[in-house]
Amino acid sequence: MKKVTFSLPIKFDILKFVYQYHSIMWSLTAKGEVQANLKNMKAKIIISFDFEKCVVSLDQFNITDQGQLSVSFSGRGFLDWIFSLCSTSSMHFSMIQDIRNTVSEELEKIVAKINSALKFILQE
Repeated sequence: MKKVTFSLPIKFDILKFVYQYHSIMWSLTAKGEVQANLKNMKAKIIISFDFEKCVVSLDQFNITDQGQLSVSFSGRGFLDWIFSLCSTSSMHFSMIQDIRNTVSEELEKIVAKINSALKFILQE
């Protein structure tokens, strides 16, 4: 098997997320915005190319450093401070999972497009 593998480290200095929210907690309704900043997240992408099959593969996508998350709520005054205080640590894990899943899906789509292009080129 003739195969070459590439390990590509990537770093995101700042990933910014903004969500509009509407929540009901203990009969209290809150509408506003959540702003999250994820700083210094690092990841590693491992891709390979099989020379015999002429196929690119995504072998691995790992987040190697989850970085630092800050979250702030706006829209409800004093409640924003409480929500921000309580949610930063609980949101970190779910945001990392969402990022991991989203990036993995997009990388798989890119690999599929590359393979389609290779197949088309090699048929000619």
